[in-house]
Amino acid sequence: MIDLATWNLSVPVGSPPYTVETSKLVNGFKDQYFHSDTGTLFFWSPVTGSKTENAIYPRTELRETYSNGTLRNWYYPDADNSLRATVTVNKVPSSGKIVIGQIHAYESQKPMVKLEYQYKTKTETGNLVIKVRMRPDDDEGRVITLAT
Repeated sequence: MIDLATWNLSVPVGSPPYTVETSKLVNGFKDQYFHSDTGTLFFWSPVTGSKTENAIYPRTELRETYSNGTLRNWYYPDADNSLRATVTVNKVPSSGKIVIGQIHAYESQKPMVKLEYQYKTKTETGNLVIKVRMRPDDDEGRVITLAT
């Protein structure tokens, strides 16, 4: 079972996109964009979905909260968490790229860390790439291919 007691969910519907509150997630919320009833998390976002204010692409994503549902932002010394996941990508947009996860600095529009799946139509293979910016005001960062 996946504990959703410290998350809210943004789905690409409406303007601004709809936010599913923590309490609804804990009570088993599911729709065509998200569900967790099989013991795994399922996310889907159509390329025609709505976007958050500063986003380029639509997204279905979890956002960390406190257990009362207020948004959580870590201070650097507190950021010692880890995440382990097995991920399956079933479809990609025409760009071939999907952001699987990202970490933002507080009040920054550009993620500090972005984990991206890049599908190559010609070879029918994909790469897992991590993009890292060392400081919040850096325009570009390092790109590291993790797996092919």
